[in-house]
Formats: sequence, C-alpha cells, structure tokens
Amino acid sequence: MNTADLITALESVPQTKPAPHRGRFLAWDRQQQKMFTVVQFTEGTPAILAEARPNGMTSHLVRNPDTLSVLQWVGTFDSDKQPLYELDVVQIKTPLPPEHELFTRAGNVGVIQWIEGCWVVIFGSPDKDGLWLTPLYPVKGVLNRLGNRYSIEAQAQSARQ
Repeated sequence: MNTADLITALESVPQTKPAPHRGRFLAWDRQQQKMFTVVQFTEGTPAILAEARPNGMTSHLVRNPDTLSVLQWVGTFDSDKQPLYELDVVQIKTPLPPEHELFTRAGNVGVIQWIEGCWVVIFGSPDKDGLWLTPLYPVKGVLNRLGNRYSIEAQAQSARQ
C-alpha cells in the first residue's frame, strides 16, 4: 500500500470527536468538596477550572493545585453514555450476560483505578470475600456510573453531620 492509498483509507474512517462539554480531566476540590472540569493544568502552577451554572453559563475559576485531586477520563462511557473517570464508583447492570457472571462474585459495585498500566474495576472488600479485579474494557457496556469516590464520600460525611 502506498502513501496515497493509506491516506485515502484513513480518510474513509469515521472521525469521532469528544463533545465540547466533556473534559479529559476532572478535579475534586478538597476545600470546597466539589468536582470541576479541568480547563488547563500544569503541575506547579494554578489550575484553571470550569463549572457549569444552572443558567447554562460556565464560570471559570483559578485554584491552587495543592487543594485538587485530578482525575483522568478513562476513555470510555457507561451504559448511559456518561464519561467514566478514574475513581468513579460503578455498578454492574443486571441482569448480567453470562460472560460477565464471574465479576459479580465479589458484589456488583466497584471502583475504577489505574493499576499496572491498565484501567481496572475493583470489586469487593478486603474485609469480606477479598478483592476481584477485572480490566475495564470487557465490562464497559454493562456499567452504570454511581458517582465519584470523592463526591460519594463527601455526601456520606455530610449526611452524618
């Protein structure tokens, strides 16, 4: 295949672009206990974040990076077409196809994490039956996003007070 044929072949592949509102990174502000979309972030400099307002406008904020936990988009979506990010808490939809039955032995709620060069979902509890790990991509179509670990912990803490 010559260069012209390769270019023609590549041009025929449908191009997909992420929607403009879907950032590649989110940031959990530990002081405000809020999640923001990252607009610009360079280590050691203030981060520029975006927050969607109820009136449809977006406000931009500058934050000290020391107060942020930055979370990466994992490159896929849940069953409702919502983007999945690291430390998202996900639930396996039921009924589960037979090929995914193995993953529910430790429960059907897990957390997405980057381990050994791969996005995985960790199910279970070290206190109970142990932990089960599975690569994210075989189960991506059967996951519902419940929230992010930080936001769920903040809601639980707020409810206890």
